[in-house]
Amino acid sequence: MSTASSAEQIQREMREIRADLRGNVQEMMQQANGLTDWQEYVKAYPWLALGAAAVVGFLVVPSRPTIIQPDAKQMEDLVKSQKVHLETNAPAARSGIVGTLVGMAGSMAVQAGMAALSSYVAQLQQSPPPSPQDTRWRET
Repeated sequence: MSTASSAEQIQREMREIRADLRGNVQEMMQQANGLTDWQEYVKAYPWLALGAAAVVGFLVVPSRPTIIQPDAKQMEDLVKSQKVHLETNAPAARSGIVGTLVGMAGSMAVQAGMAALSSYVAQLQQSPPPSPQDTRWRET
């Protein structure tokens, strides 16, 4: 009889161990999910997250190019030292009032085209789909 009671005791202890293991596994999964959730870190350390975002933004954005305006002598020295390569066949940029007017007209044409296209798409979205009985859509 002692072997039966010891077997029952062992089975009871094994059930308790299994129940504890299930609870421990559930708890470990919740902790692992919490460790991989970046929003929890932002909530816990908002200033550190803000600083890290600022550093990443600073490193990602390229620096502005340095613009120099050399005189003729400095330009000649730069060309001779091969630090600057000049191309003589570069297209001339439109300047003056004519170039400005052409640019404005082109911009207005693009804006008008985009407005027409968006209204056409809006009309297509609002119109009901053709019915199978509609004769306009039947193949002949």
